[in-house]
Amino acid sequence: MNYKQQLAVVEGLSIPPDTEMRMDCPFCNNKHTFTVNTTDSSIGWYCFHASCTAKGRKQGEKNMSYVNTTFKQKDESSDTEFYLPDSFKSVHSNDKAMMYLHKNNCWEAWSWGRADIKYDVKQDRVVFLIRNEHKAHEHVGAIGRALSSATYPKWYMYANKDVPFICGVCDDAVIVEDCASACAVSNILTGVSIMGTSLKQSHKKFLNT
Repeated sequence: MNYKQQLAVVEGLSIPPDTEMRMDCPFCNNKHTFTVNTTDSSIGWYCFHASCTAKGRKQGEKNMSYVNTTFKQKDESSDTEFYLPDSFKSVHSNDKAMMYLHKNNCWEAWSWGRADIKYDVKQDRVVFLIRNEHKAHEHVGAIGRALSSATYPKWYMYANKDVPFICGVCDDAVIVEDCASACAVSNILTGVSIMGTSLKQSHKKFLNT
């Protein structure tokens, strides 16, 4: 389907405004691979299944609802259910991904189990999985790093933008911008990646003072 056809299908789902949800894909019919986001006065959709090409975004007008939502501080639970897309494979499956781990000092954190890292065959990204703070073997989201300069954006949030990526078990922590840096420092300190230059209110509850 082309963009207009996809947009008609997605708009027909009648997703409420300011909603981000995961569902079965209406295009390829795979389970829990389709995400729709109607925040920021826009509608965006993406299917994580490797064989599906569903992807797009329609930007709406910025209204007062958008302004209020943008500046409202949210306190969302870290226990949001997250399904790993079928396109997430072992990092061993791609030489570029393995090289990225070595070059960016992530190899030790991954090999010693401090970080859960996958390779997304669909988006060609190294993916850092965000662990549930209460259940270490469950995940609440993921952050992908593009392995090609032609892939945009460089960093991609698969889900849950309010939970930081944390790597390490030390009592002392250091706040860093990206996941690779969090892995790199985790040998001596706990790395907390906030994926940016400013600490959100939602991040503070994950830091012990």
